[in-house]
Amino acid sequence: MSTLNLALDHQGMLVSVLTAPRRAKYICLGCGGALLVKRGEQRAAHFAHDASHPGGCSGESVTHLAAKRLLRSQVEAELVQDRSVRWAQCCPGVDVTQRCRMRTTLAQAYEVEGRWSVQEEVAHGHYRFDVAVVVGGQAVFGFEVFHRHQIPDEKAAGLAVPWLELVGEDILEFKPRVPFRGSYKQ
Repeated sequence: MSTLNLALDHQGMLVSVLTAPRRAKYICLGCGGALLVKRGEQRAAHFAHDASHPGGCSGESVTHLAAKRLLRSQVEAELVQDRSVRWAQCCPGVDVTQRCRMRTTLAQAYEVEGRWSVQEEVAHGHYRFDVAVVVGGQAVFGFEVFHRHQIPDEKAAGLAVPWLELVGEDILEFKPRVPFRGSYKQ
């Protein structure tokens, strides 16, 4: 069982155990069960299922769900601020056999036009994006959250709009958005 560091508060907002008031009520992202804050001298801070839910849940789905929720709110904030999705692309180097020695990242942006929304679990053809920017009812930019396994090559090839696959733990640690892989081309 994984340590639960994130939960939902009574308003459905993502909360870190490091900032969560002890006496408030929290909900598990994985199973919907009630959680308690555990912060003591001996163990690292974490959320724990209360006594009415002794089995707990797996932490993998919690990590995936929390990363999707946080990514959605980050992308929404970016779009409100400047109507574009931002990320960094690793410099590929002079050719495909030799990566950039400087390990430089290049700022990238995708401008979004029209009335947009950012949603989780968005259908796109035969597939679904974990998070997507939607304009006019259609996904125009998608995100896949990579936690335990990357998306299958068949799905990657079938996504007909720009998309990025991001590491879930990097999202939760607020690291710069550098894709694991994706299809975006300028």
